Amino acid sequence: MSGRRKDRISQLPIEILDNIMGLLPIQEAARTAILSTIWRDCWSNLTQLKFDLQFCSYVWRKYFDSYNNTSTCMYIINKVLMQHNGPIRKFVFDFKFEPDISISNAPNSRKFDFDQWFLFITRKGVEEMDITFPTTTIATYEINKYFRLPDCIFSCLTLKRLHLSGVLVAPTINAPCIFPNVTSLSFDEVVFGTINLDCVIDVPMLEILSFSYCENASYFNIKAPRLDRLTLNDYEIEDDIEFDARISDSILWDGLQSVAKVLTMFNTFKLRLFNGWRSELQFIKMLLAHFSALEKVVIIRRADLDSHDQFEVMQKLLHFLRASKKAKIIYI
Repeated sequence: MSGRRKDRISQLPIEILDNIMGLLPIQEAARTAILSTIWRDCWSNLTQLKFDLQFCSYVWRKYFDSYNNTSTCMYIINKVLMQHNGPIRKFVFDFKFEPDISISNAPNSRKFDFDQWFLFITRKGVEEMDITFPTTTIATYEINKYFRLPDCIFSCLTLKRLHLSGVLVAPTINAPCIFPNVTSLSFDEVVFGTINLDCVIDVPMLEILSFSYCENASYFNIKAPRLDRLTLNDYEIEDDIEFDARISDSILWDGLQSVAKVLTMFNTFKLRLFNGWRSELQFIKMLLAHFSALEKVVIIRRADLDSHDQFEVMQKLLHFLRASKKAKIIYI
C-alpha cells in the first residue's frame, strides 16, 4: 500500500472542481495549475472569470515597482483570455476603484482592448456579466468620458443577467429587440444616450429591472412584457405637473393604462430614497390604480425626512385606491 495520501479532490467531477475554482480569487485559481494536469485543465477551462479590486490589489502588490499598474492589469487579463479554452458562464470586470482605467484618460488602444474582450466573452456562451468602470465626476455627464457599451452585448443570445455601472448605454444596432434573453438588468450610475430608432425597443424576456443614480434614463425607451419587478434608487420622477396639472396628469394616466395592459405580471415596485414629493406620490397613486397584479410597493424614505411629513405621506398612501386586492404598501 502506498504511503502517499490519495488525492480525492482531484478525482471529483470536473463540474464540481470548476465550482470550487469559481469561489477562489482568480490569482489563487491560477496557482492551482501547478498541482497537476487535471488542475491545469480546470484553470484553462474556468467558467467564471472575475477581475475586481481583489485582483487589482494583488497585481499592485506583486508588481509594485511596475511603471504602470493599470497596463500590467490589462496585460494579465489579455493573457488569461488568450489562454482560455471552453465556455465562460460568468464574467466580472469591476474596476470601480481603479481611476486610471477611466476612458477619459485612456488611449485608443485601451478602448480597443475593452471592445475585443467583450466581443470574445459574448462568443463564449456567457450567461452573466458585471461590467463596472470608475464613475466620472464630470457634472455635465459628457458621454465621451464614458465607455460606450459595445453592440455585441446588446445582441448576445446567451446573456441572462447583466449589471452595468459607469458606462454609456446607447445602442446603435438597427434591430427591434435588444438583450434578447436577459431576465435581470441592473443599471448603476449609468448614462443613457439617445437611441436613433423610430420604434420602442423590445426586451422580450426581461423580468427584473433596476436603476440607481442614472442619468437620462428616459432615453431608454423599451417594451418589457414580462417585467414583474422594478426598482428605482434615487430616480428623479420629474414634476411637470406644476406647469399644467391637467395635461401632465392625463398623459401619465393614459400612459400607465397602456403599460398596465402589457405588464400583466408586474407585481413588485421598489422606490429608494423617497422624498415625499407630489410627483412621486402621484406616480405611486397611478401605479396602484392600474396594475392588477401588483402585490408589493416598497418605499424606502430618505433618512432626513421630517417625522411630521412622514405621517402626512403615510396617510395619503393608505387612502390610494388599488386595482389589486393583494397590493401592500411597505413604507420604511
